[in-house]
Amino acid sequence: MHSHWKAFRKQCVVSIQGGLLLEGCDIAGNSMGVVIGPTTDPVLRANYIHHNRECGVAVFAHGCGTLEDNDIASNDDFGVRVLPGADPVVRANRIYGNHGAVDVDYGSLGTYEDNCAALPRHLPGRDPNSE
Repeated sequence: MHSHWKAFRKQCVVSIQGGLLLEGCDIAGNSMGVVIGPTTDPVLRANYIHHNRECGVAVFAHGCGTLEDNDIASNDDFGVRVLPGADPVVRANRIYGNHGAVDVDYGSLGTYEDNCAALPRHLPGRDPNSE
């Protein structure tokens, strides 16, 4: 799938069981960028996930998936949020300009390696409009 995803005030939802590949997409302007949930295992690679009103990517309810080589930027909440029961692989992403980089809730798992995460954009003395 190569496209621009905009889901009119909602989110790009990945709820298909099995192996979806979401690659090279521009995902912006939604409530949440991508939601990976119950028992899914998609691959998100080389996407630009940005300017969503909540988190860039949320993984929940035994969702797995691989997030690799994505730019996850300027979302109003965390870049990646991992909720209880989730077990994603988050590798070699650039996570910047979000409220926070990665939020891993108690009761979740995951593999987190080689990510480049920048400081939150709303720190004292930092101009969030300069990004």
